[in-house]
Amino acid sequence: MAMADFKKYITIKITVIFILMSCEKNTINGQTNTISLEKKEQMKKRDNYSDKKFDIKKYEKQISENPTYQSFIRASDETEVEQYYILKEEYDFKAYEQKYVDSYIEKETDKNGFITFYSFYQDGKIKETEFHFSEIEYGVWKKYDTDGFIISEINKDENYPFSLLKVIEFANKKGRDSIKGGGTFSRNFSQTHKKYVYNVELYLRNNKDPHTQIYTLDAADGKILEQERKGIPRIVL
Repeated sequence: MAMADFKKYITIKITVIFILMSCEKNTINGQTNTISLEKKEQMKKRDNYSDKKFDIKKYEKQISENPTYQSFIRASDETEVEQYYILKEEYDFKAYEQKYVDSYIEKETDKNGFITFYSFYQDGKIKETEFHFSEIEYGVWKKYDTDGFIISEINKDENYPFSLLKVIEFANKKGRDSIKGGGTFSRNFSQTHKKYVYNVELYLRNNKDPHTQIYTLDAADGKILEQERKGIPRIVL
C-alpha cells in the first residue's frame, strides 16, 4: 500500500471511530436524560389533600344569602370552619367577584384547639396547607401546583423530637383542663439554654390557690429545664 493511501486509510478509520464514539456518547446521554426525566416524574408526590377543593359555588350562595357570613360548625366533629377570600392586590378595593380573587381560605379549628389552614387557587384547587396549635406552628406545611402535586414542604417539627402531643399530655398532668383547655404553648431556640425548647404557660384556676405556672421543656426529651410560679392567673374567657 502506498504511503499516501495508507495515511488516507488511517484518517478515514480514525474519523469513523470518532463518529461511532460520538453516537454512543449521545445515546448514553440520551438515555441518561430520559432516566432523569423519568425520575423527576416519579418524584412528583400527591397526598390526602391533593384533591381537596374549595366549594366556590356553595360559598358564593352563602355570601349572597348572608353578606355577613363567616363560618359554620361542622356537625360531624364540632369543628368550626371559617371561610373567606383574599383579593389580588390590584383589586383589593373591589367587591367580591371570582375573577378578582387571589386565594380562598378555610380555617378549621377543632374542639381541642388544633387549627388547619387551607389556601386554594382562584379555581378552588388546593394551594397550601398549614397547621397551628396555640402559638406553635407544627407538622409538615406544603405547597401544591395547580395539578395537586407537592412543590415544596417544610417540616416544622424538625427540631422538636419531643412531640407537641406529649407536651399537651404533660400540661394536662400538671393541671390543665383537658376539656376546656387553657394556657399558651410556644417553642423556639433558647439563647439561655442553647437548645430548642417548649414554653408552657398554664392558668390554673384552683379556687384555693389560683396561679399561673410556667414551664420550659427540653424539645429533645421533654425534660423540665426551668419552671416558675406566678400569682393570680390571667383571665381567659
